[in-house]
Amino acid sequence: MKIKLNIIPEYKKKEIRHRSIFLKLMHWNFEFLAVYALFMLTLFAVGYILKLNLQTNIIQLNPNNIAKFSEFQIANRKIKETNSDVAEIKKIQRGQLYWTKLFSKLEKIIPEGIVITDVATKDYNILLSGHSNSRDNLLTLKENILMDECFIGVDLPLSYLVPKENLDFQITFSFEEGCLK
Repeated sequence: MKIKLNIIPEYKKKEIRHRSIFLKLMHWNFEFLAVYALFMLTLFAVGYILKLNLQTNIIQLNPNNIAKFSEFQIANRKIKETNSDVAEIKKIQRGQLYWTKLFSKLEKIIPEGIVITDVATKDYNILLSGHSNSRDNLLTLKENILMDECFIGVDLPLSYLVPKENLDFQITFSFEEGCLK
């Protein structure tokens, strides 16, 4: 066990405490002065920048610059009109259906021996009319349409499958909207 002896007299202890408090106050005082100086420096810098801006604005207000400013406003208005026209065109293009994609897909899935005579569309529904030289070719067409992820809901009435050869047919199906954009 350690025993500590405090042989410093009471008046010296007070003096040490007062000195410690005084040093802390002086430290805080210097910190406050540094923050105050930084704040004042910032205010002077902002004032100088505002003064420079005011001087440049006064220089720009001469009659020659006012005419240029009106020309700039006209050009700016034309740019805004052009941007709005471009935005409208983009909006129309996003809603545009590309029918060439449909015909390209149909070209790939129609087997030999089938002739398409008519194509009609309404609200993402397609009606194909045509002639097939055999029932097997017509069934192959139906299977090809069913296997393509863009086409859904194939309807081929059984009455078109009764004859074995030289079939006139109508087949209806729907397509996904995303496949034509």
